[in-house]
Amino acid sequence: MRLGYPLKGRLSNRVAKRLHIFFQGSFEQGGFTNRTFKKWAKKRNGEDSYLQKTGRLKAQTRVLKVGNGYVSYGNTTTPYAHQHNEGVEQKKRTFIDHSETLNREIAEDIQDELGEILNEIDLISF
Repeated sequence: MRLGYPLKGRLSNRVAKRLHIFFQGSFEQGGFTNRTFKKWAKKRNGEDSYLQKTGRLKAQTRVLKVGNGYVSYGNTTTPYAHQHNEGVEQKKRTFIDHSETLNREIAEDIQDELGEILNEIDLISF
């Protein structure tokens, strides 16, 4: 019996969905959550940052690749993504980064998915 590949693929897909929901939430909330939520700085004139105004950065930030046991998520097409996320030549407005909150949510998703998988397997037939 081979559980390795389908199991890893199924878990990777679940993690990919969680990453997308979490990081897109940064744009919807106007800030980033590590342990706690930190709102993005407004522009000097008091308006919201361009991260929310045009929607281009949000639309181009997505799952890049889902593989056997890994997920790649980011933005490779918007030239100013790195400058905003890392604070290069402007105020830092993190939308993708390490997050303890996200790690907890992923762990919960994996536990839920493993529970669903175990429910699907007839353990008596082994």
